[in-house]
Amino acid sequence: MNGITDALKTFDESIWMSAALRQAPSGVPIVFDSMRFECDYNYLRTRGFTVWRVVAARELRWKRMAARGQEFSENDEKHPAEWLLESKDADVVLQNEYVGMPPLLAEVDRLLLR
Repeated sequence: MNGITDALKTFDESIWMSAALRQAPSGVPIVFDSMRFECDYNYLRTRGFTVWRVVAARELRWKRMAARGQEFSENDEKHPAEWLLESKDADVVLQNEYVGMPPLLAEVDRLLLR
């Protein structure tokens, strides 16, 4: 997927953002869950989006990916899409060390209500 992303971004660096938000309803809250590059960050920030950073320990992330059959290697982790935004400001940081959806959703609710 990283290779496809790199190839498409040579035509338009905001290609994913434009495509994903093309039919987004106006005035309705939406979640865009795949911001991976600085141009994505800038695109969403200039349009008033609130930025959340979701973090989890590497071992836990890899375990979750393996459980859903996703292949991932050390090389994938070196791709800029995996680390480039770590230094960017986020409005909310969600530490996702939860087991199962109910506690994760409870934490999301708590953070939304702050």
